[in-house]
This record gives sequence, structure tokens and C-alpha cells, in this order.
Amino acid sequence: MIKITKSFKELMRKYANAKNICIAVLAFLTVAVVAVIGFSVNKVTVNFDGNTNTFYSLQTSSDVILEQLGVEYSDLDQVVADKNGRFINLSVVRSFPVTVTFGKESKEINVTGGTVGDAITLAGFSVGEDDLVNLDLDAVLTKSECIDIVDVEFVTETVTKTIPYQSKTVYSDKYPKSTSKVTTKGQEGSKQVTVVKRYENGVLLDSEVVSEEILVEKVDKVITVGTKAVNTNSYNSAKTISTLTPPFEIELDENGIPVNYKSKKVVQATAYSPEDGVSTATGVTAKPGYIAVNPAIIPYGTKMFIRSTDGKYIYGYAVAADTGGFIKNRPTNVDLFFPSSSSAYQFGRRNVEIYFLS
Repeated sequence: MIKITKSFKELMRKYANAKNICIAVLAFLTVAVVAVIGFSVNKVTVNFDGNTNTFYSLQTSSDVILEQLGVEYSDLDQVVADKNGRFINLSVVRSFPVTVTFGKESKEINVTGGTVGDAITLAGFSVGEDDLVNLDLDAVLTKSECIDIVDVEFVTETVTKTIPYQSKTVYSDKYPKSTSKVTTKGQEGSKQVTVVKRYENGVLLDSEVVSEEILVEKVDKVITVGTKAVNTNSYNSAKTISTLTPPFEIELDENGIPVNYKSKKVVQATAYSPEDGVSTATGVTAKPGYIAVNPAIIPYGTKMFIRSTDGKYIYGYAVAADTGGFIKNRPTNVDLFFPSSSSAYQFGRRNVEIYFLS
């Protein structure tokens, strides 16, 4: 009986030792598992839309963490991850639209920040040194903005311009009183002008002349008016071919030229002698003094004083009253009526001076 009891006690002692060992092993394994799990857990902080969430997670993927948290975001948004050991900081930066207008072209882009200059580059535009931007290029974008760029272009042009001449009147005693003569013919000059033009968005807003260079000097026209006293003769005392009586006094200088007239022209004249009683194109009866003209050049009714350029013939006072057959081939000529065929034949065809009277 004593042996049995002893054996039982020994058996119980061995059993107790084995149980303690198992418990120890289990405790060790539990501590080990907890330690392993503890070393794998991450402390995660997520910032989005003004909210901050902090929690522990075994995950390290930003996409998985945000999905577990139920945070939705698009491809245009930006996820910023900062991982430091078991600490993970995630920030969701929302994108916002920015409209960039360059001249007449506009583009809308989405950004999550950056500067005005970055947005312009992202839109595919380039700002020139003369262009105008409504916002500072270095300003940081935090919300929707409209960036307006004015396309400014300076264009330099060089053109040649005419310099008009002026008319000047001078007086001289070398010419008879009340007579005038062009003593210097006017001539236009020219200059090279350089102009800088300013365009905004393709529209011309301003131009400035930056330089001028004279290429040809202008020559002013000089009209010399005579002051020399002369002995004038009355038209009535002159021996003329015309039998017309002028309706006003015509004063002639010492050379038999009218003192006062509007203009002068040298043309070729042909003498003719129609039959008595023939009517002119204006209806008046032909007689010395009524001359044939091209009415497109000298209108009917024009009053004139005519003399040959050599001074041998003083035709005298004349009125345009008929149309000559010469106007097709010699449109500037005139036909002078003579009193007889012999006198017309003697005159023939020669140059005459026509003084147009007022």
C-alpha cells in the first residue's frame, strides 16, 4: 500500500511539471504572436476635405487604406503619401478647374495647386515678355481661377511716304504789274518712315513713328507776281481778226497779251472759212470770233483771247460755239473762223496761245 501511494504521488508530480511546461509554452507563443502583430500594425492618419482620421491598420497601400475608409477620389485628384516607419500620413488634394484664355483661345484644365505660371504651361501656352497677364505668374492657385493673357505684339514697319510741296507767291519788278508766272516748278519729295505698331489680341491699338529719313527733298512751287508798271492798251484799239465785241474790258500789255486771265494753253489751230449764213453747233451764225472746239475739253460758251505763238496774228476775243471735225484725231486742237478763204489759207495751221478769260 505504501508503494502504490508513492508511485501515485510521483506520477502526479511528473504530471504537474508537464502541465507547467505546456502553459509556459502557450504563454510564450501568445507573447510572440502579439509581438509580431504589434510590429506589423501601422498608425495611419488621413486628411481629406477638411477632415482628419487616425486609426491603426495592417495595410500600407494608399488605395486600399482610402478604400477601407470610404474616401472617394478621381484621377484628377492627388493623393500625397508620407510614410515614416509605422507612421503613414495620407492627404487627398482635390482638383479644381482653371480657365486659361490666351488672346481668342480658351482652355479649361484641372489642377491641384501649383502657380499661375504652371497652369499656363499645363494649358499649352507660352507668355511672351510683352504679353499681359491678369494674375501674378508666381501666385499659388488654391481655388478656381480665370487666367486672362493679352497677346501683345509690336510690329515694326518701314514705308516710303510722299512729301507734298507748297506753293509760295513772291513779287518782282522784273515782270509787268498784275501778271503772274510760275518761276519754280513744284516737286514732291519723299521720306522713309519707320513705324512701330502695337497689336493686342490681333487688333491694332496704337502706332508710333520712331524715325524719319528724307530721301528726296521737296521743291516748293514759286509763283512770281509782277509789280513793274506797264502801259496797257485797250482791246478796242488792237487790230484783231475776231469781229466779236467782248462784254467786258480787256486790257493788253505792251506785248498784246491780256493782263488778267485765268489760265493759258498752247494748242494747234487750223483756219477755216465757212459759207455765209452757216449755223454753228450752238445755233449762232458763224463769223470771225466763233471758233470750233472739242466741247469735252473746252466747253461751249468759254470766253478766250487768242494769238499766235509767234505774235504775227492777234485773233482776239473768241467764244467756243462750234464742234470741229478734228476732235477724233486731234482732240485738243481748235478751228478759227476767218473772214475769207485767202486769209484762212494764209494762216493755215499753226500754234496759238489761248488765254482763258474770267
